[in-house]
Amino acid sequence: MFAFKVEPFQPHPLFRHPHTQTILTALTLRAAKDMSYERVRIDTPDGDFIDIDFPQLQGVTLSDDAPMLFLLHGMEGQARSGYSAQMYELALRQGIRPIGINYRSCSGEMNRTAFSYTLGHTTDVRFVQDWLHQKYPDALMMLIGVSLGANLLLKYLGEYSAHMRDKVIAAAAISPFFQTEKPHRISTGGGASRFYRGRIMRQLQNKVRQKADLIHAAGGDVYAALTAKTFLEFDEAITAPLYGFKTTDDYYRASASVGYLAHIQTPTLIMRSLDDPFFDNDIPSDIIRANPHLVAAITEYGGHVGFMEGVPGWNVSFWAQRQASRFFAAALAAHTQGSAWPESA
Repeated sequence: MFAFKVEPFQPHPLFRHPHTQTILTALTLRAAKDMSYERVRIDTPDGDFIDIDFPQLQGVTLSDDAPMLFLLHGMEGQARSGYSAQMYELALRQGIRPIGINYRSCSGEMNRTAFSYTLGHTTDVRFVQDWLHQKYPDALMMLIGVSLGANLLLKYLGEYSAHMRDKVIAAAAISPFFQTEKPHRISTGGGASRFYRGRIMRQLQNKVRQKADLIHAAGGDVYAALTAKTFLEFDEAITAPLYGFKTTDDYYRASASVGYLAHIQTPTLIMRSLDDPFFDNDIPSDIIRANPHLVAAITEYGGHVGFMEGVPGWNVSFWAQRQASRFFAAALAAHTQGSAWPESA
């Protein structure tokens, strides 16, 4: 058993608003000036490819048995997003090798098939994880997911709990959603939700245009996807039919992490704010409390993938990445000492 105490999140009083946290953090987070990336392309069994990035910091050299941190990015993000770069830098300075997956279509080069990624499609995550274990057979692994990647991570950990037990010593989820009994604000809401959704929808629909023939041949409704105003409409046109779901309800129900939380056997830190502007109050506190492998860090403020402390341009820091870094350090120390599970939060 290892003890872990979450530090309190203390935003500056002028920067507590959820939209301020969400937008300013996205604008502020940048890669360190001395960070570079090595990209590796892996061919998949279905004739496609996945690009993964290996971040590097000048002056930091890692051995083949250095522990790994495998990062899953958010919706329409990429492995080199600002929130990812912040986590990579912390990991590298701890002697941990970070690796970021770019979901199909997210690396800057369009993939070869009609398929890309979904809220719950974990096949590519496992494929890359197995590839990494073959490349670094003596290295311990940790996982972190952000937003959509956080839901994907929690589902993955529960879905393959026995597989994870031998291969992954810790995980962290930043701003996951949990339940889909009804569409969340980001999917159908107005106001600020429409602003966030519009930016993501434009990116999704641009990809549909580039792969229209492939998507049509696979059973997707290209016209409906290009005229969709909400994620629900888009998923009805593209996601559900392409991935073999009869309805979007079936897709959401199968993909939501709430159905997998009870099965997670990996020490996992879950960070969510109560004021997250993307989601409604869907936090299954009872399920989280009942699983001793889950450590909940639920904050009053923080927005969506925000958790910014201090003042931008002066003394800013990012609470979620810092807690994840501390959690991984505690897990590594516990593993060295022969202990495996968190004691308390």
